[in-house]
Amino acid sequence: AEWDEREETPWPVIAEAGIPTLLLLATEPPEAAELNRVAADRFAAAVPTADVRHLEGASHGMMTDLEDALGAMVADWLAARGLL
Repeated sequence: AEWDEREETPWPVIAEAGIPTLLLLATEPPEAAELNRVAADRFAAAVPTADVRHLEGASHGMMTDLEDALGAMVADWLAARGLL
């Protein structure tokens, strides 16, 4: 799939607003991992305060793949920022 630069339009708004951002990315299948790495680099450049994580062994169905571990990761991230 080709990258659509229109997808980047809200990124500066997120950065300027200081919105806490956790971006979780699939690493499976390998084709998705490569596309996600490219997108993550662009996102991190546009939103430097974002916490970008590549989840090893996770597909786009990461909620099913990681189950409780994913929930714990998100809860810990929220709690560390006083959001939970």
